[in-house]
Amino acid sequence: MKLLLAVFFFSVNALACPQISGTYTCETEDGPEILEISQTNSGGVETFNIDGTNFIADGVTKNYSDSEFVGTIATDCKLDKLFITTVGDIFENGAKTSNVAATESYYAATGGLVYEINGIFEYQGQVYQINEKMNCSKN
Repeated sequence: MKLLLAVFFFSVNALACPQISGTYTCETEDGPEILEISQTNSGGVETFNIDGTNFIADGVTKNYSDSEFVGTIATDCKLDKLFITTVGDIFENGAKTSNVAATESYYAATGGLVYEINGIFEYQGQVYQINEKMNCSKN
């Protein structure tokens, strides 16, 4: 019975993820940007590679750090959308400059992909609301 439940859980998780592999052109206020996404499935868990960074859609919050960010990232799929939630501090030249708490979502749309980001960004004591949506066409 436990095996059946595990298979069911992994199958449902994989089915909940959008099929969004491809190269996209997204229109931004600074002009077009290229977005590259690939995805694989291992043991019923989807892994997305977005512009060279891997995100495992298992719903587990993981510690993450590099030269520009220290915090946590959680990746999950629900209702044919990929969600990436990021909470942490942003660094520039080794010094903390700001912090962020935001959720990005990616989902398929006719002819392409929709990317949304919602959350807050704090910089020099000022708090800014993040609410952006981009439509991206598949190349």
